Amino acid sequence: MFSARIDGKKRWYQVNDPDTWKVWERALPTAMQGVSKSIRRSNVDLGPIEGRGEETFRGAGAVAKFDPFDLEERLENVAQFFSFATTRVNQRFELRHSQEELKRYWVGRQSAVKENYAWAILTEDKEVIELALKKLRQFNKEAPAVGLRVNAKKLKQSIREQFRRGHLREIGVPNEKAFREPFRKLAEAFPEGAPEG
Repeated sequence: MFSARIDGKKRWYQVNDPDTWKVWERALPTAMQGVSKSIRRSNVDLGPIEGRGEETFRGAGAVAKFDPFDLEERLENVAQFFSFATTRVNQRFELRHSQEELKRYWVGRQSAVKENYAWAILTEDKEVIELALKKLRQFNKEAPAVGLRVNAKKLKQSIREQFRRGHLREIGVPNEKAFREPFRKLAEAFPEGAPEG
């Protein structure tokens, strides 16, 4: 007799995935996950279960299509049935992950350069401002795309935003307008900790 163990932690870990098949697939025992993926990626109609012919990203968008008439793609699906990883799918996920890492890196560096310059302006120290400008020029030289470079307009916006955030933080108001009322009500419950003014 076959019995499947459903791991509640695995299933609820990523319950926000709109694809219910994938959610339940994560709850299956490891040996059954490959079988489920293979069926999901095939174009097979098994009555109540119908394959999709593709692997998708969370939400929407195809990662890789599986053509039932292409021998190589059929063999990939057979390998998936026996829980071997599908090369095309893995490579596409790795590419997407690398692209997101690249984006996070450059956006983080850009934010740091702008923030450093804004704080240098606050200090009013010429040496500190000159050092921040040097770092800014170095960033602009190394930036892989023109759109990432920091220009005078972006710097002014950054400085203005730093001052605005600092002022709001000082008076105990969050940046997001949606949270201002809940923060105010919470401050009323803690009168000793509420900022003056």
